Amino acid sequence: LELSVKISGLHWHTMHPSRATEACAGYDCCSNTRADAYCDIAAMLAAIAKKTSRPVTFNFTCLEMNNWSNSMPHAQSAPEDLIAQVRRACVAHSLPLAGENALEFDLATGSWAFEQMNKQLRGWSLSCDRMHALTLLRLNERFVSDEALEQLGKFVSST
Repeated sequence: LELSVKISGLHWHTMHPSRATEACAGYDCCSNTRADAYCDIAAMLAAIAKKTSRPVTFNFTCLEMNNWSNSMPHAQSAPEDLIAQVRRACVAHSLPLAGENALEFDLATGSWAFEQMNKQLRGWSLSCDRMHALTLLRLNERFVSDEALEQLGKFVSST
């Protein structure tokens, strides 16, 4: 059995020095220059994997989101920066990374989401930081339409 641990993607206020959203959730990313809750979580998961000799995957969210199309600039949201921070933490601890979408989108018209997720799935290098799995969440009633299944098929073929 492989264990995947879902870690919340608290991307609001990540561009603010307080990183208030994360702080409210108990994630310490700003108490000092070395504070990095995601790295601490990755270290904990890697230690569990080593101790149990079982694979543990860090499962993160907001793969379809980007830093520039945020409809609430006052929220100082930076989901791409946050994914990069998590990716660095997973690489540092040799921990597999998986991801999922955060927002509902229509598969038939969601090329914007598929393009962004495909970008995140690729990673930065050829081997050490690729995504190991993707979960599609918040599917609506149109999921099984011919158009949606066609777009899903194109996306799967492109990954």
